[in-house]
Amino acid sequence: MAVKINRLVAAVAFGLVAAGIFVPIFPEAAAQDSFYIPHAPIRINGNSDFNELNGVSGGSGTEDDPYVIRGWEIDASRSDGIIVENTDARLIIKDCRIRGGGDEHTGIWLKNVSNTEIENVISIGDLYGFRLQDSSGVIVRSCTAARLNSEYADNDRWVSTYGIWLERSSKIEISGCAVYENVCGIRLDDSDSNTIFNCYAYNNSKLKYGILLYSSSDNTVSNCTAYQNYCGIYVYGDSFRNVIENCNVSGNIWRGIYVSEGSSSGSSTISYGAARGASLLVAGEHSNLVRRNNIIDNMEQAYDSCAGNTWRENYWSDYEGADMDSDGYGDIPHLIMGGSSADARPRMQPISNAGCTDEVGAVEFDLYAPNPDDNDANSTGGRIIPGFEALFIISGVAVAAASIGIARRRR
Repeated sequence: MAVKINRLVAAVAFGLVAAGIFVPIFPEAAAQDSFYIPHAPIRINGNSDFNELNGVSGGSGTEDDPYVIRGWEIDASRSDGIIVENTDARLIIKDCRIRGGGDEHTGIWLKNVSNTEIENVISIGDLYGFRLQDSSGVIVRSCTAARLNSEYADNDRWVSTYGIWLERSSKIEISGCAVYENVCGIRLDDSDSNTIFNCYAYNNSKLKYGILLYSSSDNTVSNCTAYQNYCGIYVYGDSFRNVIENCNVSGNIWRGIYVSEGSSSGSSTISYGAARGASLLVAGEHSNLVRRNNIIDNMEQAYDSCAGNTWRENYWSDYEGADMDSDGYGDIPHLIMGGSSADARPRMQPISNAGCTDEVGAVEFDLYAPNPDDNDANSTGGRIIPGFEALFIISGVAVAAASIGIARRRR
C-alpha cells in the first residue's frame, strides 16, 4: 500500500510541477507507519501529570532535561489526541502522528501552557491540527497539519478547521511547518508578538485563508510561502504593526495579501516578497507602508481607497514611465487604483533576492495521499518567481499576477 501511495503522490507532484506550481519537500512528514507506536489519547493537567502512564517517555521537566512525549501514533476519532493544560515544566512533544479527529477532535491542544516545544508532529484529518490557547513561550517546529479528503460542510454549516490556531497567545514561534487542505492554514486570534517563519500554507481554499491574523498585533510573518489558497495572507480586526517579509504569495484565488476592509488594521509593513496568480489588497486607514515590493502582471495591480497609506519604491510591471536621470526610479509617479494614492518613486527594475528558489522536488508524504481529483492542476495561478521576496508593515513585497489594494473600511 505504501508503494502505491508513494506512486500516487509522485504522480500528483509531477502534475503540479507540469502546471508550473511550486511543490515543497517535507521529508519529516514521510515517516513510515512502522515508526510510530500506537498509544491512547493523552491528557495532562498540571505538572504532576507528567508520567509514563500519560505517554511521557523520559525527562524531569527542567531546562536541561525536559519531559519527552515521543513516537506515538494516536487515533483521535473518539477524543482529542493530546491535551496539555496548566503546565510550565519544560516539555517536548516530537515525532508523533495524530489522525482521524474528523469534525470533532483536535490533534494537539495546549491550554495555559508555557515552555513547550512541538516538533515533527503530523496531524492529519483532525478538526484543528495544533490549537494553543492562553499560552506563551511555545515553539511549533517542522510540523504538518492537513485536513485532506474530509467534508467541509455539514447541513450548510461550514466546519471551522484550522491547521494551527493561536488564541490569546503570545511569544509563540511557528517555524518550518506545512499546513494544507484546511479551511485556514494558520490562524491567530487576539494573539500578539508571535513569529511565523519559513512555513508553507497551500490549498487552503475551501474557506479561504493560508495565514490569517485577527485582532492580533506586533506579529512577524517571514520567509513563508502561501499559494493556491482563496486568500494567501489576511489581516483584519484591529491588528497593528504586523510585519510580512520575504514571503512568496502565489496563485491564490482572490487576494494574495489582504489587510482588510472593515477593520482598523494599520501601521503594517509588507516587503521583499514575490507572488503570482492573486492580488494584494491593503485595507485600513492607519499609515500602512507598502515599500520595495515586486508587483508583477496582475489584472489589478494594486488598490487603495484610503488616505494616509504610503507607497514607495515598488516595482510595477505595467509602469510606462521613463528614467531620464538613470537613478533607477521612474520620473513620474505610478498611480494606484481606488483613490489618490501613488508610488512617487517606482522602481524601474525588480528587486532581486536569492532567498526564493524555483527548485521543485519529489513530494514524499506517506500519510493519506492527497486525492488527485481534489487538486486543481489546471489552476490559473502562475508559478512563484525565483529571486524575489516580500515584508508586511507593508514594505518590500513582490506580487505577481495579482494586485495590491487598500480599501476604505465601510461604516
